Amino acid sequence: MRAGCAIRCERRDQPLRQTTLPKMISCLLPLVTGEQRGSVGGTATSSTGAATPSTTNTGYGACTETRHLERPMIGRRELLQCLPAALFLRAGGAAAALDQRSYRGVVRYAIGERENGRETFGVTIQPDGLRTLRAQCEIDDVRLMRDVTVTLDANWLPVVAFIQLTIAGRFTGATWYRFSEREVVAEGYTAADGRISQRFEVTEPVDAFGTHPIHGDAWNLARLRRNGGRRIASPRFTSSFASNGSTGPALVRIPQDHIAYALAGKETVTVPAGTFETEHFTMNVVPRDKVNHIWAFGEDCIPARMVTSEGRRYELIELDGDPR
Repeated sequence: MRAGCAIRCERRDQPLRQTTLPKMISCLLPLVTGEQRGSVGGTATSSTGAATPSTTNTGYGACTETRHLERPMIGRRELLQCLPAALFLRAGGAAAALDQRSYRGVVRYAIGERENGRETFGVTIQPDGLRTLRAQCEIDDVRLMRDVTVTLDANWLPVVAFIQLTIAGRFTGATWYRFSEREVVAEGYTAADGRISQRFEVTEPVDAFGTHPIHGDAWNLARLRRNGGRRIASPRFTSSFASNGSTGPALVRIPQDHIAYALAGKETVTVPAGTFETEHFTMNVVPRDKVNHIWAFGEDCIPARMVTSEGRRYELIELDGDPR
């Protein structure tokens, strides 16, 4: 705030922390524009140049200000710097904090030794176990950009998801998904098919949904753990039957015997992000006679490395926050 300027904006009948954003803006806006408004008290400059203070009780409370009409008291930048502190005030003057745990990282995509893309991800875990993955996946050789948000409950069962695809700089499609004990629903729009609306009835909760980020693939470790380490079958649905997820996105049912997952043991793995004690498991795509190997670690089932039978390699290169 500029020298010589002061502002006090508060409700007489309630503390500042309960003041809403529109009410704050109505008090602050005249200071930015330099205009005196009848609904907010101010200081006018007399013909002698003296400033005469005034106070007006608005419907939002008493706003007392000191300003000169020849220029705004507070610049737009100062206003933006002041707003967050007021918006997030809580009792005792401390900033409000979200009661959640989070971590973030980057996975490098490669073909042999040549970099072929990257996956930037962030995961938040709520106190009740609800976890959300937000991943941006880029695959250079097909010029694909995939944005994925997927939420699982405390039992690692899918709740909602959203996927958007861009290929060669053009919009390919975007679809929203909802999972319940009785049905799976998808609503979206693709460049190939236009508006899509799909619904599948189910007799039990869907145990997994294939969204194609590497971090999402690593979450199959949670399914193996839930099954006592015994071999498990395909997720029942995926967004795309293409191995790189380049079609749709839609709601595609996977044959139960299409993919088989199995534990292969525990291994210490070193990648650019560090050295981790991992659980190694395989992903066998039966019709293609293709086996992918995934190394993941921790209660969060974070991917350290993935290697495919086609020579593609994925490694964790950055990890921070509060992973477990």
